[in-house]
Amino acid sequence: MTITQLPGPKTPALIQILQWVAEPLTFMEKCAKEYGDSFQIKLNETMVLISHPKAIEEIFKTNPKQFDCGSGNQLLQPLVGDYSLFLLDGTPHQRQRQLLMPPFHGERMEVYGKLICNIAEQIASKWEVGQVFSMRESAQEISLKVILQAVFGLNEGERYSRLKQLLGSLMESLGSPSKSSMLFFEFLQIDLGAWSPWGKFIRQRQEVDE
Repeated sequence: MTITQLPGPKTPALIQILQWVAEPLTFMEKCAKEYGDSFQIKLNETMVLISHPKAIEEIFKTNPKQFDCGSGNQLLQPLVGDYSLFLLDGTPHQRQRQLLMPPFHGERMEVYGKLICNIAEQIASKWEVGQVFSMRESAQEISLKVILQAVFGLNEGERYSRLKQLLGSLMESLGSPSKSSMLFFEFLQIDLGAWSPWGKFIRQRQEVDE
């Protein structure tokens, strides 16, 4: 079966984008229930979603040259930049991946594993029985601390605190359906100054880079 033969919703791409932005999990679950474990949706371009374990295994075994992943991830360019592994294919992807791989082997992975466990336990220790808490906020805090400590090598201090605050604020600027829609609609990516949503995002990103 080719991609063009895969089942999927027939609604216009704009409607599918709005459904994805507003309730992505609900949209995917609805499609999976209606079309099975392989279907296509139309966002900024056609995307194929696959959930069958054997099919996923075959994808990971297939020659990566048969896939064009970079173009499908262009949506993330404002967040990750032009040279992220998410946006690269072929030789550039392999070269960047080889540069990144050495720290992710052997003893370093054991150190990272312990660090991630410690950070997760620190965050979980704040939870109280019977009290409601935001799982999203907890997961984001764990992710931020892992990035800062494992990737950037920062622990405490002014630089650590500032970068943690900036990264959290940057992610929060895209944390709702209305805000994240800026990534899907280029006409919303207009810098009208620090008070505008996209302008604020651009300035926060610049502060992180600096």
